[in-house]
Amino acid sequence: VAAELADPASAILDIERKVTQLTRSGELPVDNFGVPLAGSLIPWIDKQLDNGQSREEWKGQAETNKILNTSSVIPVDGLC
Repeated sequence: VAAELADPASAILDIERKVTQLTRSGELPVDNFGVPLAGSLIPWIDKQLDNGQSREEWKGQAETNKILNTSSVIPVDGLC
């Protein structure tokens, strides 16, 4: 889909259709996770904490608040 992505006149639904077709074709590697990762997210990284978050989600919130140097915690949810 490189040509379509470079062309501002391309329709996003046509691009999405081609990507979906490739994902379902069986041509993408599935060795490590059992499914193709193209266009996907790895849903769980690291260990689960007592509050139900993964450690990776917690680190996202901790780093955000560290960078922003806030006096009160800004909650960051790892799910959208």
